[in-house]
Amino acid sequence: MSQIVHGCSLKIKNSKEWRTYITWQSMKWRCYNEKRKDFFRYGGRGILVCDKWKTDFSAFLVDMGFKKNGESIGRIDNEKGYCPENCRWETSKQQARNRCSNRFIFFRNKKMTVVEWAEFVGLAKSTLEKRLSNGWSVEKSLTTPPKYQKNMRSKWKSQRELFA
Repeated sequence: MSQIVHGCSLKIKNSKEWRTYITWQSMKWRCYNEKRKDFFRYGGRGILVCDKWKTDFSAFLVDMGFKKNGESIGRIDNEKGYCPENCRWETSKQQARNRCSNRFIFFRNKKMTVVEWAEFVGLAKSTLEKRLSNGWSVEKSLTTPPKYQKNMRSKWKSQRELFA
C-alpha cells in the first residue's frame, strides 16, 4: 500500500502549507495526546477529530483550505469536535469570543458576550464587568451611560437608540 505524500510538512517554515500542516498536527495532539497540558480541554472532555481528518491531511486541506497568517482553527460549537461542518479559520478576535470561559449576557432577546455587549452599547469591557460584579442588574449595567469615558460617550449616544 502506498502513501499519498502532500509535502506540506516539508515546506519552508511559516509558509501557508507548513502553517496549515502544523495546525492539523496540533489539533490531533490536543485531542489524543494525554501528556499535553491542555488535553483536559479537548480529548479529556470528549473533543475528537472526525475520522475523515484524523489520518488524512489531504482531506483536511480540501475541506478547510490553507491557513492564512493570523488565523487559527476554531470550532463553531465548542461542545462538538473537529469536523468540516463545525470548523472554520478564525482570527484571534473571533477565537476569543468563542471560548467556553466567556460570560454570556441575555438581554432583550439577544445573547452576546460581555465584550460584544460592551461594544454594542459603547462601554469599556472593564466598566461593564465592574458594574455586573458590583451587583448591578443587567438592564442597569447596559442602559446607564458611562460617566468618565469621554471617548466612549459619543459612541454611547449613537447606540442607545438601538434599545428603543
